[in-house]
Amino acid sequence: MYNVRVVLLVEFVDSTQTGSRRNGQLHLDTPTNQISKCRWPFLRLADRMQRKQYLFSERTVDFILSALKDLQITHVLCVGAPRIHETIQNLHTEGSYMDSMLLDLDTRYMQFYSEEKFYKYNMFNNHFFGRNEEALDKFLTLSQGKNVIMVTDPPFGGMVQALAESVKKFKIRYSELNADFCNNNELPVLWFFPYFMEPKMKEYLPDFSMLDYKVDYNNHLLYKEGKKERGSPVRIFTNVEPSKVIHPNAEGYWYCDVCKRYSAKENLHCDICGVCPSKDGRTYRHCYDCERCVKPNKVHCKTCGRCDFPDHKCGVTPTGCHICGNLEHKRRDCPQKDRKQDRLAMKRIDGADRWMCRRWGKVITGKAPGLLMIEEI
Repeated sequence: MYNVRVVLLVEFVDSTQTGSRRNGQLHLDTPTNQISKCRWPFLRLADRMQRKQYLFSERTVDFILSALKDLQITHVLCVGAPRIHETIQNLHTEGSYMDSMLLDLDTRYMQFYSEEKFYKYNMFNNHFFGRNEEALDKFLTLSQGKNVIMVTDPPFGGMVQALAESVKKFKIRYSELNADFCNNNELPVLWFFPYFMEPKMKEYLPDFSMLDYKVDYNNHLLYKEGKKERGSPVRIFTNVEPSKVIHPNAEGYWYCDVCKRYSAKENLHCDICGVCPSKDGRTYRHCYDCERCVKPNKVHCKTCGRCDFPDHKCGVTPTGCHICGNLEHKRRDCPQKDRKQDRLAMKRIDGADRWMCRRWGKVITGKAPGLLMIEEI
């Protein structure tokens, strides 16, 4: 066993290790057999938003692994889900039958995983960088078209259509590779996304359904366990039959015999609508006038003929353009959109100039970051 110099921002399972921090890095003399036990690599190294990795909480990881075992999964393709891959790899070295492969845009994971376990991959255009994909194809066929699943945690602000196209291509690839083993074989997928993106998910992946489980992250300001009264807004979208994804009873989830799925404790079944209607962690109530279940903070307005907030203005439709108020088009089609964005940009630049002037005693002008001219007052 040899000692190597590790310069990474990581947490080690063995908390007795000692080290010193310099310039936001942790320098440790670490035995080589401890490197594979690093937890949550790059958690603090990725401080810039464009490099940020939001990692699942321990509770969420335990639930996912439990669900995968219930589904008898043996091979997990992790697309942008490094925490799941890391946990499975650690368990695999301890004798677990489950194995995984990681596809991620962050090349720093190459320091931990071999070419058989990691690909640099961009999910938005389904592009693999600099390598052939033989190892991926081999991984997808190891179980002869059975017991393989794709787990993906893409950026929430990304274009759903582009991400969905990549998922469809993976499903086609999986079916073609395993055509000799099974004719009607579809790649199961677990996709982590906010519940309010359900309409977009249904538009591009109509065979996917949303589960009630609330997904938490360790290093996200808002999506932590207990951070919000209603819990995290992140859910799981899947093409797996919902009744097969068993939710933990200890956390209040219960099985609805009518809906054939697990529901959160606050998501009560409506016998009139015939569904468990809640999406956002609150108990919905049925409105007999609207003939549907609505959020608890809305009341029925006879003037408007719909349920709305108690302090709403009657006669004002919620649709229309947010920029100019025209009811004939939406914000994305507004002819004044570019002009408003220009005004907002000028305000941002002016605000930055004033802030810099107060701090440095200088006037900074410019049209783009990095192209600023400093003038003495």
